[in-house]
Amino acid sequence: MFIRNSRVYYTGFFFLLFFIYPLTLLGWGELRYAQTTTNIRAERNAKSKIIGKLKPGEKVKVDFLIDNWFAVFEENETLRKESKAIGYVYFSLLRRNPPYSLTQTNWENMWGLGVSKIKKMEDNELIKSEYLNGSEFLIYKGFFDSHECLTSYRFVDNKLIQCSYLITLDSKYSDKCFQEYEKHKKTLTNKYGDPMTSREDWVNYQYRNRPQDWDLAIKVGHLRCKSMWSSKSTVVRIDIFSKDYKPIISVMHFDKKRLSTIKKLTPGWGF
Repeated sequence: MFIRNSRVYYTGFFFLLFFIYPLTLLGWGELRYAQTTTNIRAERNAKSKIIGKLKPGEKVKVDFLIDNWFAVFEENETLRKESKAIGYVYFSLLRRNPPYSLTQTNWENMWGLGVSKIKKMEDNELIKSEYLNGSEFLIYKGFFDSHECLTSYRFVDNKLIQCSYLITLDSKYSDKCFQEYEKHKKTLTNKYGDPMTSREDWVNYQYRNRPQDWDLAIKVGHLRCKSMWSSKSTVVRIDIFSKDYKPIISVMHFDKKRLSTIKKLTPGWGF
């Protein structure tokens, strides 16, 4: 009788050890990314104490979604207990994909993808879908390097041929907008090598010989800068210009194989 009871005991023990207990460690929550600098709060409301911050692109595990607030955990947390949470973050501030980046995307693998595929991959808000000049466009609202960003995907015959980021710099960065342009230009140079062409176009020469005032020159519309790179599969162009005294950085990626099609469908296309 003792032996039989022992077998039952050990069977139950190993069932708990190898089946039930691992379920408390695996298969719970999901990984999400902060899109911009994000506050972690002590409770599920925007007035509660800020107890930490997430950096743009920082990855956390989330679960226990209540009243649109996630409980946030360290990425490698194994126990599904809300008491293990490091705090709470409003759900829309965390996305399944990291914020847009100049380095994360392998464009060679993206060109030719269809509309439905991009929609499945995107986690940001689709704000517009339109057909224009022989092309179909999907436009999403997201974040790029802590800045709000509009991302446009362009398709011809249901194949992706262009992706563009349009970044409007807020007041925090408008007075150092040329530095932002130079920073992204350096990132692209590190990825693609020296630009095939780079130039400054001056509408008004008032600040041309005063580099310390080039931020102002951009804001008032006197200066527009642009650079372009070419790789085996992709042509990349970055511009900085101003609209209504707000500096804007534009980064465009083109499918090199379909560049002639893009030029035909885009009046005035050129460098």
